[in-house]
Amino acid sequence: SPHGLALSAWRRGLKVTLYLNRSDVPFIDGVRDEEKKAVIELVHQEFLSQIADTNIELKIHTLEAEELNAILQTESPVLALISTWRLNRSKAPHWIYIAASDEAFVYINDPETIESPHLTQTDFEQIPISKKAFAEMARFGQKKLRALLVIS
Repeated sequence: SPHGLALSAWRRGLKVTLYLNRSDVPFIDGVRDEEKKAVIELVHQEFLSQIADTNIELKIHTLEAEELNAILQTESPVLALISTWRLNRSKAPHWIYIAASDEAFVYINDPETIESPHLTQTDFEQIPISKKAFAEMARFGQKKLRALLVIS
């Protein structure tokens, strides 16, 4: 979850700001089994408890494009949760690195490469995504969770 990733970065000595557009339990809407839902809820509450004992900034706020641009100008690493549906027709949550943005595009680096004799690692770096497409891609699940992790 975004909270677990934030804690992982913080435990490695990084300053962390986590932006979320919702305060409810992430990923629970994709689970049908009540026991699994209970486990997800329990883990989420534990993450929140641990975050409370850190200096992680947890902001429930949907970032506007201008705010994202301002964050990118600080040159702090930015990770975004996306749905891979628009990339590969998989509904899996996936974290990507936002390398830059300009007036028309958000440029991402995707750590998940595809094995192919025609592709190299650089084919997954500085990928231009239109800002409109990125806005659609950078949300996950039925509740359209948006999560952005800024580390420094």
